[in-house]
Amino acid sequence: MGFWVYTALDWADEVLAHLERELRAPTFAASGGTVQVLHAYMDSSKCRELIGDLLNDTESSPDLTRFLLEIVGNTTLERLPDNWNNGIEQSLESTDSTVRWHALDLIRTRGLDQFDTGLDTIISDDSESDLFRLTALSARAARLDTYTEAQYNYLLDQLTREDAPTMRQSAARLLSATELGKVRKNILASDYLPNADALLTISILDLFHGESDEALGIT
Repeated sequence: MGFWVYTALDWADEVLAHLERELRAPTFAASGGTVQVLHAYMDSSKCRELIGDLLNDTESSPDLTRFLLEIVGNTTLERLPDNWNNGIEQSLESTDSTVRWHALDLIRTRGLDQFDTGLDTIISDDSESDLFRLTALSARAARLDTYTEAQYNYLLDQLTREDAPTMRQSAARLLSATELGKVRKNILASDYLPNADALLTISILDLFHGESDEALGIT
């Protein structure tokens, strides 16, 4: 039978019941067919409810949760259901690092603003890895008028890391994502630009594009 069988509305209850058994199975393994069925039935409230229930189920395996987060990330729904958002928030606080990364990447790529409080917590948490904190800050930056003093100082600290060139570049890019103001730019120009390597110099100079303030030393 062709795939049309699975997209016929008359079959919805039977297909979703079978799909739930498959997703909840201890031996669950993602397949292209499962992805197709979920996306085909995304207009069904029962399908959306199933995804939310599984995302919020603490018994769901990391493999299943990551799979569902990818489904959510690829959906064309403009507004995510509340139970999905609850599941994403729970995933962001998961004890499984791969689940947390999937949740963070979903928030970042879709520009979801309802998780800003959780992102702020990650950004300010010294126990988190710098890569995770910087990624959280990149997800948050678009909705910030300017960085807090703590966020700004954290990015400055990353600029001086000799052991992590990618972190330095990420920090420089993030510094250009919000308005810094003359005082902060002056600190960059006087204290960081003279010691920057070639690649970092280019990134920092981008911050001064169009500047002509002599106090900054940029003309």
